[in-house]
Amino acid sequence: MMSETAREQRKPPWQAMILALLFFGPLLAAWLLYFHSDWRPGELAVHGELIDPAVPLPELHGVGDADPLRGHWSLLYVSPTACGADCREALYRMRQTDTALGRRGARVETVMLPASEMPDRGFLDREHPDLIVLPPDSPAAARLEASLPQAARADGTGILVVDPLGNLMMRFDLGSDPKGMYEDLKKLLRVSRIG
Repeated sequence: MMSETAREQRKPPWQAMILALLFFGPLLAAWLLYFHSDWRPGELAVHGELIDPAVPLPELHGVGDADPLRGHWSLLYVSPTACGADCREALYRMRQTDTALGRRGARVETVMLPASEMPDRGFLDREHPDLIVLPPDSPAAARLEASLPQAARADGTGILVVDPLGNLMMRFDLGSDPKGMYEDLKKLLRVSRIG
């Protein structure tokens, strides 16, 4: 007669093999999919153009009580001329995005840098009462304009995103879907603990 211990030794190790398969199977499958196939997990969808590396912008003292590009997220529009159709579209998008952000919108300021002349103040007061407009002839505006990278200068085709530390970090083209700017800002504000 076989002892109990001998019977246990003769059993096939199927239980151990199943446990090993349950543990190592998903790891092996993930490794094969990632390194030996065209499949990749969904990547982070960014609708705007990331500015890498981020460009530190100068402090803008003398524009009001506080620096308009510090302490909060900022949507900045640099207008090349008087506020025409592209300018009005950019300001509208900035306002709508700020409004759509709801309570998170309190962490976002909208700022305009007119490159040559001040836009119609009546239009701005009526349509964009919370917009901060930097006087184009001020030293602060000149410093800001000089510090912008060439792609972000006064071409009037994009809206810039400045982080609470004063770094230019993203650009949204006016020809792109406006919902993309909202989605990107919503993600930024959700994960950011500053501003």
